[in-house]
Amino acid sequence: LSLEIGMAGSGKESPTPTLPFFNMKKIMLLTAIAVFTFATGSAQDGVSFGAKAGLNLASIGGDDVDGLDGRTSLHLGGVVEIPVSDRFSVQGEVLYSAQGATDTEEGVDVTLKLDYINIPVLAKIYVTEGLAFEVGPQVGFNVSAKVEGEDGGDSAEIDIQDSVEGTDF
Repeated sequence: LSLEIGMAGSGKESPTPTLPFFNMKKIMLLTAIAVFTFATGSAQDGVSFGAKAGLNLASIGGDDVDGLDGRTSLHLGGVVEIPVSDRFSVQGEVLYSAQGATDTEEGVDVTLKLDYINIPVLAKIYVTEGLAFEVGPQVGFNVSAKVEGEDGGDSAEIDIQDSVEGTDF
């Protein structure tokens, strides 16, 4: 069983960052942890911490990826909520998120596995007790990118980390 990966585009190489990306991931993660630590250390009473886990139904869209099915996986991580008023809080999260897509190509089951550390910062607006709306940005840092192919009992996996964007906004 063999897998070939092709990337659509202009054929030009993307510029090389001044720092290796794995160092940038560590810097951003440590910055996020420091911000959460500082915010919780200086916040008023009512700061809450928690864990978060759930089902991911991820897919990939775009002009060059028609017909891909979603990848079912999971996300898990930690949450901190910092109250600003009775009806408004800021919520920060650090989550591991398994994403990607699946397809069947000429009888071969192919799975694109994209794993991220996502850091959302959300404005949380309480409508009533127990009901809140959350909105805000998130940045994701790709920590793993692989394509797995399976044909009957044979399988192969290819690391495509160098072909995938390092950050996702």
